[in-house]
Amino acid sequence: MAHGSLGAGPIYVALTQTASALPFFVSRCRPGAIGDIVDRRRLILYTEFWMVGVAMVLTVATIMGLMSPRLLLL
Repeated sequence: MAHGSLGAGPIYVALTQTASALPFFVSRCRPGAIGDIVDRRRLILYTEFWMVGVAMVLTVATIMGLMSPRLLLL
């Protein structure tokens, strides 16, 4: 096993790829409708803050050695 590897098998790789593409398929129409209804600037700021928050949680979990394939999927 290479240094820094999480030891994920092929099933975790496939699940991670599916989880990253799933929101696009599930909500393919709603984002456009939401963008027309609400203030786009606020929507973009909210989603950017959300992504920064998630990235920070994942960064801290990785630094602390708590990151696992299951946590990444969650």
